[in-house]
Amino acid sequence: MKTVNRRNAVLLATVCTLIAAPAYAQSNPTVTSPDHHAASMSDTSAGSSARIGSSTASGKTETTGVAAATAPLTAQEFVDKVAITNMFEIKAGQLAEQKAKSQQDKTFAKKMVHDHQAAEAKLKSLASGSKVSASVPTALDSDHQEKLTQLQNLSGKQFDKAYNKMQQTGHKAAVMLLQEYAKNGDNAALRKWAKTALPTIKTHLNMAEKLG
Repeated sequence: MKTVNRRNAVLLATVCTLIAAPAYAQSNPTVTSPDHHAASMSDTSAGSSARIGSSTASGKTETTGVAAATAPLTAQEFVDKVAITNMFEIKAGQLAEQKAKSQQDKTFAKKMVHDHQAAEAKLKSLASGSKVSASVPTALDSDHQEKLTQLQNLSGKQFDKAYNKMQQTGHKAAVMLLQEYAKNGDNAALRKWAKTALPTIKTHLNMAEKLG
């Protein structure tokens, strides 16, 4: 009799447990451990950061690309750059004719004065015509004035070295300027002139690179 009662008690307890288990599960949802939660947050954060980083990197690349692909120069900007270059070449060439130690430099300087005076005259003629709406500057910018002052304060081999370096750097920049404007410039008359002037400036660069 006692054995039967015990079996009944065990059976009753088992049934109660089975009935109570679902209710307990509903009222006590699984709690995630702090470590697991932190790891999940870290993964989510990392994923968000990766997406944001990618987006930001893409944005920066696009922005840099836009900045790097500088908009074509306007007619006025092109005239400013060419006119200032011509003025510098004339003034620096005249200095070199007087101060250069090397005869090669003196000969080169004389040609620079002659060719850039011709370029200056042509540019002024174009700018004063009906096809180009731009004014021609009459003074050097601060950068070129600083270079000219540097040359004025040098003599002998030091002058030659500085003059030669300026000529090489300056004519490389001039070639790039003319090539770019000849291709993408906003004024047809100036584009045509840039294309015509380019071979002469390339010759100047070739000569400058052969200076001592």
